Amino acid sequence: MKSLRWFALPMAVAALAVSVAVVFAAEGAVAGADDPMVQGINLLARFFVLSVVIEVAFSTLFNWKVYLLHLHDKGYKTPILVISLFVFCWSTDLDIVGDLVKTLFPGTAGLNTFIGMFLTALLLAGGSGAMNTLFDKLKIRNSKAVDERARALRSAVDNA
Repeated sequence: MKSLRWFALPMAVAALAVSVAVVFAAEGAVAGADDPMVQGINLLARFFVLSVVIEVAFSTLFNWKVYLLHLHDKGYKTPILVISLFVFCWSTDLDIVGDLVKTLFPGTAGLNTFIGMFLTALLLAGGSGAMNTLFDKLKIRNSKAVDERARALRSAVDNA
């Protein structure tokens, strides 16, 4: 089992590196290309990279002592993530879903920007959750240790 983990970790890093290379290659080499498949792959590679970055960034918040003490396992993680990501998408004008619809289906009218950004926020939240699961399966992160830390913090406050 340990050899599988040491094999899977380099594979995950290699997949991330290939995704980043595809993003830069698609943007640099074929910047003016109208091929919908290249543009679609470019958008999906950007989604993958953003999902990893978002998961790492939000793990800081979700492992914070105050969050673990008051909000852990109470159902606030998903709303916090979706609202924060929607504000991020709105402020940066990021609409991956809308761009993907326009790229893959050029004859359609496209999505409303608000709906596209909301769907992009949901997509990024789901991607972040998938990265969390992947990190847990690869033993990069231990969700049971976080749960145990939250229980220990709550019992320490209750006993004080």
